[in-house]
Amino acid sequence: ALDSGNEREENLNFYLSTYDEFCYRLYETEQYFLAEKHLKRFNEQALAYNFLFYSMKANAILGSVYYFLNKYEEGCKKIDIAPNTIEFGRFNSSKYSLETIKAMNLVGSRKFSEASNLVEQNIIDLVQNHTQKKTEIVDLKFNSFRDLNSHNYINIFATSALIFKDSYINSKDIDDLNKAEKLSLIAAEMFNEFYLNGSYNPTLNKL
Repeated sequence: ALDSGNEREENLNFYLSTYDEFCYRLYETEQYFLAEKHLKRFNEQALAYNFLFYSMKANAILGSVYYFLNKYEEGCKKIDIAPNTIEFGRFNSSKYSLETIKAMNLVGSRKFSEASNLVEQNIIDLVQNHTQKKTEIVDLKFNSFRDLNSHNYINIFATSALIFKDSYINSKDIDDLNKAEKLSLIAAEMFNEFYLNGSYNPTLNKL
């Protein structure tokens, strides 16, 4: 029997979500060359079937893969492509994750000031969208983020702290170190909140 339009859509979504999980597993287990090969194929199929969300995810993971393969310029290019494929909602962790991955690749390219500027704008934008207030990084309070109970946000804050730390090692600017400390503390408090709520899982353990 022929699939109805809805059934075909559901089947394609199931197939692409499974392929997405497979690609992420390759990345997570550090099989970067294999991950690159499959992510390129995954992206082609997502575009062919017009599932643009999965194309964005493919490019996002490729950005991380290229970071670990020391192909930083390619990593930046993939991240620049990713947000063009879909419209993000007003508040979406993917948007902030992408900027963080790009900043990682900029650090890899030793573009420290560009990376720290990007991270600073990213965090301030995240905070402003969440709290409706513009707050400098050193003035952030954990209570503002208590309800952002997602490992994505812990990752954004923790990775951003590392980027400021790397920037400090290069620049010796104490402001970078203070920002790294503040973001580390917030990531740790987010982690603690997860742990106390019984949300501890393998992803959180790895993080």
